[in-house]
Amino acid sequence: VLDCLTSVSALFGADFILCQYLPHITELVALCKKKITGTLEGGLISCIQLIKFMIPCLSDVTIMDHLQDDILKNIIKPVIRLLNSTHFVMPCGFLARSVLARKLIDLFYILSVRIGTEIAKEHLCIPHLQRFFLIFDKAYGIGEPNDSNIEAVREKGMDELKDVFTPSLAHAAYLPFAKLLGESVMKHTVKNLELIVTLC
Repeated sequence: VLDCLTSVSALFGADFILCQYLPHITELVALCKKKITGTLEGGLISCIQLIKFMIPCLSDVTIMDHLQDDILKNIIKPVIRLLNSTHFVMPCGFLARSVLARKLIDLFYILSVRIGTEIAKEHLCIPHLQRFFLIFDKAYGIGEPNDSNIEAVREKGMDELKDVFTPSLAHAAYLPFAKLLGESVMKHTVKNLELIVTLC
């Protein structure tokens, strides 16, 4: 995919990639917020992977021009909300949510490396990376009301969260950023640091 995008970018320019793919990804994410089907689920995971492959094809200026609104606000923020939601279950269950979570972490990391640690601290850590780590609180029932009348769908959604936001995911998400951005930045970013470090 990367070779294909590189060839397309070299032939038609980065604007072609942006005009062809970014609006499609944004639209697909918006559709998933309303109702997620098996087709949309696969498309969503693929779109996060596609953005990872798009990044090397774009100039620094282009990435910064589209970072705040197109990538963070319209794509990453809604995907974090989807990962956090217990109002639906993924058609392929916890496995799809797990793949999506790990793809998103990979995207966070690649973006951080590309834009540099200082800009990553400013734009990615708070609130986006912070919100991702706070999902662990929900998965472990921290701060969540103990409602015995919870609906069946929400109960399944909570089961998915518990199956996805595991010590393994905490380890895979926290350590690379602690090394890249520094532990002091992570202390400032991760509100539930004690839980995350314990899981790691």
